[in-house]
Amino acid sequence: MSFNSHPVVAIESPTHSISPEFEIMKGPPYNELGRTADGDSPRPPLVLITDDHEDTRLLFRTILAMHGCLVIEAANGEEAVQLAEKERPDLILMDSFLPRLDGVGATRRIRQMNGGRRPSIVFISGRAEPDFQAIALDAGCDEFLVKPLSIALLDTVLEKHLGKPLGTSKYHSHLDS
Repeated sequence: MSFNSHPVVAIESPTHSISPEFEIMKGPPYNELGRTADGDSPRPPLVLITDDHEDTRLLFRTILAMHGCLVIEAANGEEAVQLAEKERPDLILMDSFLPRLDGVGATRRIRQMNGGRRPSIVFISGRAEPDFQAIALDAGCDEFLVKPLSIALLDTVLEKHLGKPLGTSKYHSHLDS
């Protein structure tokens, strides 16, 4: 399936290259307030996807790109902390089981950072136990979702945490079936 006919907005992670079927569209530089040099154009929402599975990052990257989000990616918890500090994303999608530093530890470190805006952190895990959910929420995540997720639920969560309607994905029926 090719997505070349759909606009994709992405930022490359220092350690990750985007699949060849994605066209990287680099917009103008944005300042710390999320505005272009002319001061008028707001930056699209910046989302950090943190997951050690490439196929999961590809799915989230595709959905986020269809909504016009800028995307950065981390394949482990340490990289997520570094990118969160450097890039100041609006939203972080955080997996639970990650190499180097798990999702709970990465969430705690991100919450301990000083300065800048506080990103929403949505924890996404295959573990549904209430005790594990409590640990993730205590670490500082804003919401806990259990895999597998529907595209409709992900759309709702994106709209909730990014603070504006992003539009309904045209691909619900295809991806949710």
